Amino acid sequence: MSNLVYLSLGTNLGDKIHNLDFALVALKKFVKINNISSLYETEPVNVEKQENFINIAIEISTHLSPSDLLVHTQQIEFQMGRKESEVGKPRTIDIDIIFFNSMIDKQPEIQIPHPRAHKRAFVIIPIMEISPGLIHPVLNKSIEEISKNLVNQKVAKLENRSIEKIK
Repeated sequence: MSNLVYLSLGTNLGDKIHNLDFALVALKKFVKINNISSLYETEPVNVEKQENFINIAIEISTHLSPSDLLVHTQQIEFQMGRKESEVGKPRTIDIDIIFFNSMIDKQPEIQIPHPRAHKRAFVIIPIMEISPGLIHPVLNKSIEEISKNLVNQKVAKLENRSIEKIK
């Protein structure tokens, strides 16, 4: 059975568009990319002063389990220079598993859905673009409904900028 998964990708170091392209090419080696959101510029949340992020959301299909997908996404992050202890620091790439089918699962290494996704416009707005009717399995609300509570967070769609639509 193929799993329908939503990932959030963000970068605020170096050539941000290149970083996202590189991560998508790496992801394509083990998942099928169904849809990619527009690019969004967002301010860092709850961290020291640093450059703005460029964020996207992608919808993928995969036969991998959540734990196996996490291993693969973390390998991409480390390959792109992320250090394990760098929470809240600037990063070349951050790849988060947000939704995995309609699964609700809490394990020490991964929680599905992502426990803070519904509080983050930089996650919800790009997902809303590609799947507005998606239902958050814990809150039992659509992504569009959740987005209405995130009006104070600045998320700017980058017009006339896009990444390669890798399929």
